[in-house]
Amino acid sequence: MNEKVVVITGVSTGIGASLSETFLKDGYAVCGTVRKVEDAEQLAKQYPEKFTALVMDVTHQESVENAAMIVRDKFRNGIDVLINNAGIAVGGPLLHVPLAEVSYQMQVNVIGVLGVCQAFAQMLKPNDQKKTGGKILMMSSVSGKIGMPFIGPYSASKHALEGLSSSLRRELIKDMIDVIIIGPGAVKTPIWDKSIRPVKEGYEDTSYARAIQTFQKVFVESAIKTGLSPEYLAQQVLKIAKKAKPKTRYSFVAKRLTNWIAPRYLPTRWIDQVLAKQLFSK
Repeated sequence: MNEKVVVITGVSTGIGASLSETFLKDGYAVCGTVRKVEDAEQLAKQYPEKFTALVMDVTHQESVENAAMIVRDKFRNGIDVLINNAGIAVGGPLLHVPLAEVSYQMQVNVIGVLGVCQAFAQMLKPNDQKKTGGKILMMSSVSGKIGMPFIGPYSASKHALEGLSSSLRRELIKDMIDVIIIGPGAVKTPIWDKSIRPVKEGYEDTSYARAIQTFQKVFVESAIKTGLSPEYLAQQVLKIAKKAKPKTRYSFVAKRLTNWIAPRYLPTRWIDQVLAKQLFSK
């Protein structure tokens, strides 16, 4: 029986770290990417068997192609799953967010993802050893469907990722490669502390300062408390990777009625007014 191989981007912390551990426990050979050499060395020590640490930055295509070459040389029969997990979140009011930050957000979460797909997709095609193609799993977000205030750059990147994923899935039908979107709600990971703390990023003097503070307390901090665990999400992703006929998109959201169903199916203007009352009323 051929060894199953998965490539996961962004495995140093959070969802990526949990994905690596979950797939390893299930018997997969895992190739995980990190940006820092010291993280790669630590992971190599932590997982001495069946784990390949790749130093790679999705914003530098040369490093992506070098990582792909390492995987291609090591796994001659190709790979079975590519999980585009690496990402960042830029927060702040859209009229004030520096365009350079928005550009970098899109570079990491959209353009970088496409670059990874371009570099690794050939290894997912059927060959003499496997008669079916592999899967590309795209880590999107609730924000890929619902645009919330003060996380506009992040939401824009995830909306773009969803459109890219749908187009890519239809283009790759001829190669028997499937593309599946994973759209979780809030997950208890460092991304919230690292990125979506916009008041600390220089917006205290804008007219949005008070609303941003309310947003952090009412939405971000409550989302962190009630969010999904990375371990739970990783288990769900593993199940999807092993499905013979998966759906094209999956959503995993805590408090599903209030955080997913209601915002998507209630009248948009009504949701606007509810948010406005919470954020802007005195």
